[in-house]
Amino acid sequence: MDEATDVTHHEQAAIIVRYADKDMTIQERLIWVTAVENTTAENLLQTLLCALKMVEIDTSKIVSQCYDGAANMSGGISGVQSRLKEIQPRAIYMHCFGHCLNLVIADAMAEVQSTRNFFGSVQSIYNFIESSPHRHAILESVMKRLLTDKWTCRAEAVNSIDENLQSILQALEEITERTTRPRVVAEAQALLKNISTFEFVLHMVALQPMLNKCKIVSNFLQSEDLDLVTALETVASLKENLLQMRSDEEASAIFSRAKTLCDGLCIDADIPRRPRKEEWKVRSYFQVIDKAVADIDRRFNQEATDIIRTCGKILRKEKPSDDEFNKIAAQFDVPPAELKTEFELYATDEGIWQANISLPGLLKHLQISGRDNVYKCLSKVLVGFASMPVTSSSAERAFSKMGIIKSKLRSTMTQTRFISLMLLSVERELVSTMDTDEVLKLFCEKTHRRLDFGF
Repeated sequence: MDEATDVTHHEQAAIIVRYADKDMTIQERLIWVTAVENTTAENLLQTLLCALKMVEIDTSKIVSQCYDGAANMSGGISGVQSRLKEIQPRAIYMHCFGHCLNLVIADAMAEVQSTRNFFGSVQSIYNFIESSPHRHAILESVMKRLLTDKWTCRAEAVNSIDENLQSILQALEEITERTTRPRVVAEAQALLKNISTFEFVLHMVALQPMLNKCKIVSNFLQSEDLDLVTALETVASLKENLLQMRSDEEASAIFSRAKTLCDGLCIDADIPRRPRKEEWKVRSYFQVIDKAVADIDRRFNQEATDIIRTCGKILRKEKPSDDEFNKIAAQFDVPPAELKTEFELYATDEGIWQANISLPGLLKHLQISGRDNVYKCLSKVLVGFASMPVTSSSAERAFSKMGIIKSKLRSTMTQTRFISLMLLSVERELVSTMDTDEVLKLFCEKTHRRLDFGF
């Protein structure tokens, strides 16, 4: 569940359900979009319960809930997640993995003053260039002469600066020479001074690989069909990679790459004396990595972490402890003794060992081979676990349609029409399978067709 404001400044809430269908394929579907008068936890909870009741989803079947980190959603005392747990205690809360990683990156980059200054300069460059068509035209002209990629606000900040640094430096010089407005000249000179330094280039070279790795993982964590075991393993892999970057050898290599880049751009690469080099390594580079690693441990150590690790053991046929069996049996409402017995059979089943060990592959194999009738408790646990969401990105993706459907030119449409169009647009794959003749027949049978389209 997530909220966003439409063009008429009304708050809209989107509700997504994640489940395994009859073919054991994991699905995420938008079930409802509704306007909410306020975003208090109680009001959002009632909105959620009404939507679930409307599509006949029993709250006792809920095994997990996922939101971003907003206090009204994730609050442990009075948030939506805690209130829903009062109704269904097994509705374990998942903090969206994508949001968690974004918070890790933001906190790590804000930890060190020199890093904050670097990103402040990056933001100032973009604001200065893009706030004036004339300055943007100068930059484009320089890029054409240098045959570099075009500047675009969609590019990742550091990658864009790295790809276009030579063009940006030359454009700022031309703006300084050709502009007669004192304020613009002063801003261009100040920016040119800030980025024509070894320190700026050093931070760019140091942070770029770190941010790119985090970006790859962040995009992966937003996949609809991702399971929690794979997600947690990917985050662990990112953490290990960051720790590998924390070395004297990597810091020295960064210094060498920064010097080479400065030489190519005719930037004075007056490398600081050894004490200053050590100070940057310890108080800036290492500190950013240490903060990111510590935040990964803290933010991804969630309520469901033990369940994720236990299910990961099951997938690898590693026997969980009795306490772990009891915990997942309680979470997915199965008898622990039967679950343990079924696992012992499952662990020696060579037919399953030869199957795809990923969770989606295992679910399909159990169904196709008929083993889901043998391992009933185990299948129920795995289906429930596969239904636990990794991210709330599906709700955010649904809202990407809102600006197209309810634009400034169509801002007066009714909420009923808006909901219908949103559902049709977001779930277009399902719509494409509908029998159009049957839809037309239902439409013709309606007496108030302008008011009720049958959805």
